[in-house]
Amino acid sequence: MSKHTPGPWYVEEHERQRWNSPTTPTRGVVTQAEHHGSWTVYLIGEVSYPTTAQGSVGALERLANARLIAAAPDLLAALKVADDHIRSVSGNGETDVRAILNAAIDKAEGQTSLIPEVTR
Repeated sequence: MSKHTPGPWYVEEHERQRWNSPTTPTRGVVTQAEHHGSWTVYLIGEVSYPTTAQGSVGALERLANARLIAAAPDLLAALKVADDHIRSVSGNGETDVRAILNAAIDKAEGQTSLIPEVTR
């Protein structure tokens, strides 16, 4: 299994139009990496909503989803730190909390696609 593109990831400042669907605005999630001595911007993904007869829908939701995707590497790192901390202070305690954290980590790393249902 390969690892994800290293962060940090960023949300593009402005929406853009897709070349194959000029009426569907998108919000890109990008990263920068050095390649042969210069910095290059790489597209991680796009968040888009179709345009309807009423116009483009979901601009704020599109931005919020792009921000959430861009935060993914940071969230994964935070989950790992939290899991390490809980394990160090509680030994084998807090197994329910750790199970939820580890399920999210596994999902992010492609080990599973499911997160267990949280019982409150």
